[in-house]
Amino acid sequence: PYIASSACRSRSVFLPLASVGKSELRVAGYHGLQDREVSVIGITVLKPLSVRCYREAWITFANRCVANHRLTSNPFAREPKADAKADPRWQRRALTEAELQKLLTVARDRPVRDLMTINRGKRKGEVAGKLNDATRQRQERLGWERALIYKTLVLTGLREGELASLTVGQIDLDGPMPYIVLNAADEKNRQGSTIPLRDDLADDLRAWIASKAIAGQGGDEAVLPFQQPKNAPRDAKLFNVPTGLIRILNRDLIAAGIPKRDERGRTIDVHVMRHTFGTLLSKGGVAP
Repeated sequence: PYIASSACRSRSVFLPLASVGKSELRVAGYHGLQDREVSVIGITVLKPLSVRCYREAWITFANRCVANHRLTSNPFAREPKADAKADPRWQRRALTEAELQKLLTVARDRPVRDLMTINRGKRKGEVAGKLNDATRQRQERLGWERALIYKTLVLTGLREGELASLTVGQIDLDGPMPYIVLNAADEKNRQGSTIPLRDDLADDLRAWIASKAIAGQGGDEAVLPFQQPKNAPRDAKLFNVPTGLIRILNRDLIAAGIPKRDERGRTIDVHVMRHTFGTLLSKGGVAP
């Protein structure tokens, strides 16, 4: 994914500049091409984080050109990084405990409620639809998983991608101190971590994993999106973390009556769960 996204960013900038000679590119560098880049990718409206990603793609491309003797030096190597923290669009805030409780309740209930909500006609908006048992069970399980995804993010400080990488075998719930083992390859800093679990979260995960094993022993496939043998296999994914989790979160925020932005312009996204984890630690007297 990183290589593909970098290639896409490079093409979006450099293909429209194909008429620029290598000597002009070498001499002009970033500043000399800035006006053209603005017209090509609208860099003036990009978020600093996006600008940093484009900068990395440009540097990688130019390094390749240097290695192939198409450039004598990298004209982008000394360009400063954009400061993402200075961008008010990316100022986040932690959820309050009351907001978190609302969010978890809505996340668990909304999959069933959405299917039961009438979307057209005179009764539009009423929660009066009927679901068969299999559909209701499937939606209830989906809500259970979503709420547990949020809760795990908040109570472990894991990033979205790190949570998505977890398998059943990385969860140890049998010892006196339940914990998660995060592999170095899946952690942002590539060091690996052992993360202790709060008792209530450990109980929730124990029930979740047990439900997967029970379903594998003859449970309804409509309840479970994947088949299981006698016990949940160690390499089975702990959660099915959707790629569009931010869109799901946005809908949950609306349903819970939690504003996406507060009066100070601070926003809520999936990474806010990690911020909330740090806030809860600080309130408990623990340095995050």
